[in-house]
Formats: sequence, structure tokens, C-alpha cells
Amino acid sequence: KLKLYENIVRILLCDKYPDIFKNKMDEQITSLIQNSFKDREQNNIPALFKTDFSLVGIGAPTHIFLPDVAKALKTRCVIPENAKVANAIGAVVSNIRSVHQIEIRAEYDGSYLIFGPEGKVKESDISKALIYAEEKAKEVALKDAKSKGLSDDYNVDTQVITKTATAKKGREIDLGTVVIATISGKIEYN
Repeated sequence: KLKLYENIVRILLCDKYPDIFKNKMDEQITSLIQNSFKDREQNNIPALFKTDFSLVGIGAPTHIFLPDVAKALKTRCVIPENAKVANAIGAVVSNIRSVHQIEIRAEYDGSYLIFGPEGKVKESDISKALIYAEEKAKEVALKDAKSKGLSDDYNVDTQVITKTATAKKGREIDLGTVVIATISGKIEYN
């Protein structure tokens, strides 16, 4: 139960905050997740992870552990009537998701440095840098998804996250921009 809870929370956090957890979770976050499950019944300073997503049990033993994990996440548990044989069905209708991100940094000379798949690329203005980064992020994510069997019917989502800070006297400092492309869709079956 603990391992399933830990994996679900890890996936939710990575999906919600991809730039924070792009490498992996450190031991402190993992320990916090584990303790939030173990201490879920206590009311003094609880660490609470929850989701609006329903947990759907697929496979024979899910009815044993999934209800407790759903309860810990303050969400609904759904175990379909044919859950015991659903693994085979789930394999047939699987989804693919591929994410790639590219970082852009402002240079002292006013140009922008893009850390792309082919290495560093320099652009003179932010518009060109964003267009290049978005195209390359989509290209890499799509190539990865296609290598996993992505069908021709897929979705593309692009996020641009710009980080800034305020220095003394209110001057804004550009800390960089991350362009994230997500490709998702079904597996192509021939």
C-alpha cells in the first residue's frame, strides 16, 4: 500500500511541478510522502497529499490495497466489475506520454542562449528563441513518443515558464525560461 501511495504522489507531483522534479525526488521529499501515508490518521501537523482524480483498480489484487490508498489521497476508488481481467484490456488501450523541456537564458549582451537537443544555440531576441525552443521541444517529445508506438492521432501541449526575481530598487532580473512540450496519445496497433 505504501509503495503504491508513494508512486501515485510522486507521479502527481512530477506532473504538477515538472521543473522542480525534472531530475528526481530527493530523500527528504520521499520521506515526507512516506510519513504522510503512515501518519494520515493523526491530526497534529499532517502532511496531506490529495487529488481529485479517481483511482481505478485494474487487475486481480487491486481490491485488497487500492481502497486504503484512495482514502489516504482523499479521493474515490473505482474497481470495475471485470477488474480481474482488465489488465489485458488495459494493455490494448494504453496511452503514451512524452515530455521534453528546453531552457533559455538571457545573456549579458542582450542575446538569448537556448540549451537544445543539438547543444547551445544563440538567438538575438526572445521571440525567435521561444519559437526555436518550442519547435525543438515538440520535435524531441514527438520523436520519443513515436519510438514508443504513438498513433497519428495525438495531442500537443506546450508550456512556457519564465522565472524572474526582483533586485534592490525594484529591478526585475530574468532567471531563465523553460519551454515544455508534452505529446500524448494512444498506441498505434497494426
